[in-house]
Amino acid sequence: GAHTVLALAGQRFGPLGPSGRNPRIRAVAALSPMPPGTDPATAPQAFGAIAIPVLTATGSADGSPLAAGKSLEQVVAARAAVFPALPPSRSGKAHVGLWLDGATHADFGGNARGRRASDPHVVAVTTAATTAFFRAHLGGNGVPDLAPARALLAPADRISQK
Repeated sequence: GAHTVLALAGQRFGPLGPSGRNPRIRAVAALSPMPPGTDPATAPQAFGAIAIPVLTATGSADGSPLAAGKSLEQVVAARAAVFPALPPSRSGKAHVGLWLDGATHADFGGNARGRRASDPHVVAVTTAATTAFFRAHLGGNGVPDLAPARALLAPADRISQK
């Protein structure tokens, strides 16, 4: 999901450039995004030219079974590099970055292994933030009102805007 929406938003793929950019798309939410090669150093080139608002969501336990040879810490660092790599928005508050302490990859996808469902806290904060984000960008003033999502944050969680 995150790979697809970031491609449609204009992610660059090395020398191919932003080949998947779809001008009909006005904003995207990328849950558990990953830079190319699971490498934080690739994030600025890959995401630095995206011109539409992006919401990213990741957490301190957001690993990946597809990141062969990478530790959880390396994968989390790579995922955390996506939001800072986005260019500044026109409003200064259009891009939103969620960091949820303890959130796993499965929590964002609704398929938490070993549990009956995703962590209710992750679901509540992600739902509140994405709702505010899309309301702002698909009919509002372009600046998300994140107060309801902020009210749900645990002490080690954070919401960033730029």
